[in-house]
Amino acid sequence: MKGFCFNIVKLAVFPASERIIDALLLTAYKFGVTTDKGLEISTCTSRTDISSFANTSREKAIRTLSYLKSKKYIDVTGKNIVIKDKNALIKLLNKYLHTNADSSNIQPLYPNLFY
Repeated sequence: MKGFCFNIVKLAVFPASERIIDALLLTAYKFGVTTDKGLEISTCTSRTDISSFANTSREKAIRTLSYLKSKKYIDVTGKNIVIKDKNALIKLLNKYLHTNADSSNIQPLYPNLFY
């Protein structure tokens, strides 16, 4: 229950771009496949799906994905998303968590077997 409460608070506290990164990482954790390119997600990756998961607008999801692509953290081809630098995405989330939220309750949401 502790993880669930933190997830609700996280949706209110995280900025939209961090919620989109979180949605990408959680989608990759559930549906991703490791390939030679990186961690490939081909399920639930429409811009509308990602924005729904992150509780933000589709336009913000498109802008955030474009930003992450320009930094070469991800590669986007149609509905396929390849996470090239998973550690960089996690660093973006951790940077925000350590400065703005109590990170002691984050362990249930981010299991060590993926992150």
